[in-house]
Amino acid sequence: MRVAACLNATTGTVHARRAEETGRQVLLDLYREVVDCYSEAQVIYIVQDNWPVHYHAGIIGKLEPQQWPWPFKVPGNWPEVPSGATAEDPLPIQVVGLPTYAPWLNPIEKLWRYLKQEVVHLHQEENFAPLHDHVDAFLDQFADGSQHLLRCVGLLPN
Repeated sequence: MRVAACLNATTGTVHARRAEETGRQVLLDLYREVVDCYSEAQVIYIVQDNWPVHYHAGIIGKLEPQQWPWPFKVPGNWPEVPSGATAEDPLPIQVVGLPTYAPWLNPIEKLWRYLKQEVVHLHQEENFAPLHDHVDAFLDQFADGSQHLLRCVGLLPN
């Protein structure tokens, strides 16, 4: 099980996608959901760690031209430009990269720690369906925002 999520730093709303594998399509679907939810926003800034898929040409090519001043690190054998022309409007997302190995700077990493503490810790069942349901329910509780979550991830004072 893999989970990709975005956390709104002002409301505590979590947008999440769970899949067996998280790759470009899951990430693009998540980005589209975020854009749909904040359709009034001219620009949406998404802070991300250094998972290479975040910076794949097939992802970056679907976003508006990026203003990030440094090159995104990707494997050398990946394409520099997306393949195939697209008629889609670019998603109004600007990517903000974090330094390598700096999870304490990323509130979503603190959400994953909270999820592990509350749901996944010491999971011992051989059937993973109940665990998947518990993970979904945990993340769904933040669908309308949560001040408690913002405190847990360090975005609000205690």
